[in-house]
Amino acid sequence: MNELYKFHYTSKEAFDALEPVYKIINNSNAKRYALLELDNKGYGVSWASDGIEPKFLYIRKYNFVLIGIDTSVVALSLETLEVIFCIGLTEWFCFFVEIELGFVVVSETTVIVVNGENCSISQFKGMPDLITDCRVEGSKLIINCFETPYESEVYLAGS
Repeated sequence: MNELYKFHYTSKEAFDALEPVYKIINNSNAKRYALLELDNKGYGVSWASDGIEPKFLYIRKYNFVLIGIDTSVVALSLETLEVIFCIGLTEWFCFFVEIELGFVVVSETTVIVVNGENCSISQFKGMPDLITDCRVEGSKLIINCFETPYESEVYLAGS
């Protein structure tokens, strides 16, 4: 965890008591609840999955934190304390990859390349199988899949 923010679990009652604007990930089927604390404010995160924890990535270059859990991904600016990117996925979120020009959201079979400066989606690529790994090599994102002997490249230059 980063010293700029703190993450801790809370009760459903405490989550429900938050003003709606502070519920940055609000799952209607939630079983678990937490607060992301920034600048003495608590931002609510709720999710339905058991045994899965939210994933975070601090992007220093753009000064925001990414939060991903279940089918939700949010970027919260640490300067303005506003949500600057939000996407609902059609499959389970897996992990983030930081790249020179922003970040990549990786779900089960999809990679979404997002420009860090304005949080716009620059590329969206579906894969034929479950994604097991992504790595940056120069200006390419190399994507490996589980069962299909498949390696794909997403060009990151100009993202």
